[in-house]
Amino acid sequence: AARGAGADALTALGLYLLSDAAAQRLEAGAADGGVGPHPGWDARRALRYVAFGACDGFCSHFWFLGLSGAVEGSGWAASSGSVGGAAAQVLADAALLSPVWCAAFLAAMALLEGRGARGAARALRRDWLDLVRGNLFAWVPANAFMYFWVPVPWRVTFTGAYSLLYTIVLSLWAEGGRGARRAWGLGLPPPEQEPTAPPPRPRGGGGGG
Repeated sequence: AARGAGADALTALGLYLLSDAAAQRLEAGAADGGVGPHPGWDARRALRYVAFGACDGFCSHFWFLGLSGAVEGSGWAASSGSVGGAAAQVLADAALLSPVWCAAFLAAMALLEGRGARGAARALRRDWLDLVRGNLFAWVPANAFMYFWVPVPWRVTFTGAYSLLYTIVLSLWAEGGRGARRAWGLGLPPPEQEPTAPPPRPRGGGGGG
């Protein structure tokens, strides 16, 4: 059955919260080698992801409906179960949604962290292209599967499940240190501010597609 935009927003909100909680736990455990007391849960950080996740889920609801409607309305291919329709939607997702989603993520995190418009502009200039590349690497294969096999009413659910893993990667990238990103081989630039004690460990988008 189809789900409303509110339900999709709540689903994404919950998944972002779970993902960042897992990311914080990974960071805390790796920071001290798994021994000793762990840093406390950063509720303000979690709230940033909750706020962005709710907006992401709400917007993704209409993106999937609109994209499917455009493909079906063209009469050229079905929006699912069709190689042509799937390919068209993957290309549209990569060319339109991914760049916009990455810009929104960087700007929203900068603003929610209190870095202001100038901080958001710096983040966009420095990080946007690398984040788009990483986003495409993570999502194009998943989207190819989704747009061919997954019916439209279940696409937000699918992206939410996939995002549970991807958002852990994204969260750790946004909050982690340079050495952590190198350890995971992500090839992404450092965040706006490195943590006070960069952890010597590995680290790791409905989410944006």
